[in-house]
Amino acid sequence: MICLLFSGRADELSEELGALLAIADSEVDNSILFNFTKDPNIIAPIVGNRKVSPVCDDNTFIKMAKVGRDFRKEFGKKVPLSVTYPGIVDGKEYIIASVNLTEGTPVHNIPAEYKGFPLLVDYGAFKPSCNNRQFQKTLKPGISIGDAKIDNACTLCALFRVKNQDKDEYLLTVKHGVSDVDDSVIQPGKGTLDDHCACVKYSDLNIDDSEMLVDYAFCMIDKYCNSISNKACGTEVVINSVESILDHESEDQFIYVYKVGRESGHTKGRMIPVLEPVVITELFEKAKRANGLLVYSIDGKFGDHGDLGAPVYDETGALWGIYEATHEKYSDISIVIPIGTILESVYIKEQLEFKLIK
Repeated sequence: MICLLFSGRADELSEELGALLAIADSEVDNSILFNFTKDPNIIAPIVGNRKVSPVCDDNTFIKMAKVGRDFRKEFGKKVPLSVTYPGIVDGKEYIIASVNLTEGTPVHNIPAEYKGFPLLVDYGAFKPSCNNRQFQKTLKPGISIGDAKIDNACTLCALFRVKNQDKDEYLLTVKHGVSDVDDSVIQPGKGTLDDHCACVKYSDLNIDDSEMLVDYAFCMIDKYCNSISNKACGTEVVINSVESILDHESEDQFIYVYKVGRESGHTKGRMIPVLEPVVITELFEKAKRANGLLVYSIDGKFGDHGDLGAPVYDETGALWGIYEATHEKYSDISIVIPIGTILESVYIKEQLEFKLIK
């Protein structure tokens, strides 16, 4: 059951109309919400059970994404937006406003149309794509890594060295995929310490002062296969440089980016190089708002459970960041932690400058 509570504004509704009304979940649709107020600008229409498809036309996609960002800036303090994104519903273009609320909760104080595009409300937030027993599958040699203490798996990211320290090599992944400093990291096999390949040396998981999501672990390799390199698994692309969003920030273009993960393999997406605030759950004790890069997938999911930590790079081999999470309701949109954020964070915390192995 969903409970809709009408407080009754004095200038429009008498106090007698303020009442608690219970409605079965299956009955909550646009027509019911509209009939309660006779004003679609007060209670926004919802996606419901309809399918949301990607916007394929590139120019329309860029325009709608910008409108979505403008909408978030204007209404983000009025409603608990987790993300806004372009979508096609019933053959029509919409700005989808995803809110971090219980499914079916009415959303007030946003318009039914914004800057020429109709709006629909959907529900949910981003969840990290860590792997656990429920999603465990056969690991992939040379790309799968995980925490030796628990039954999980994530994806090997790019390899680094500390500047002026050529002896040690480090693999990069996310902190919450490999646990704490000095804990073991394993590769495929029996899932025991016999498969130990590295140990966590430098890691962090937080939201910094600029509201950036920081989640990384540099793990020192002590036993590894010679085939492990910065060549993206299953491709001819060698990750050879890092890209800073500050050098490319633009709302008027997108970049094709790629990812190779242990679960979903090689995938492609569109990324507009601007930071976006999103709501992410399950990383901290409660849902948090943080900034990251959004990737809109092409032909299916960009990432899935077990892909956590996978490198996200462009066709030139430039590393843009590492894969972190996918929206729990709309799996075509994912969040990436910029590599610049990671390298800056570890430098501030450890006074170490990490460089890609070439």
